[in-house]
Amino acid sequence: PTLRLQVSSPRRPCSKIDARFGRTWNGGGVRALCARTGLSGWFVRVLAPGELRDGDELRVVERPHPQWSLGRVSRLLYGMEGACDPPGGYALPTTREQVLSRWQGTLGELRELAGMPELAR
Repeated sequence: PTLRLQVSSPRRPCSKIDARFGRTWNGGGVRALCARTGLSGWFVRVLAPGELRDGDELRVVERPHPQWSLGRVSRLLYGMEGACDPPGGYALPTTREQVLSRWQGTLGELRELAGMPELAR
């Protein structure tokens, strides 16, 4: 069987990368760079199980939302003020009011992202 994966969301940058590279707990650190660019990785869900071996090539076969790069999603979800504070000093917003007060994009972008069933919940 052919393995089929779906990228579900960018991964939130971990504070360990800042600890490893100079303890830069601010918007100029490595973690902040990862948050702005989406370079911290991503989460996938398995749509069809199969094998994946070292050296296998992954390729994009479908892109339902081409205007939403991982970098753009990551920047909006994890680039909020305070997101790169020292470990334990920041929590992702959980209420509507918290999200709206920290959101860096437009309300239209927030609604569009919230309506994507592919996005990890």
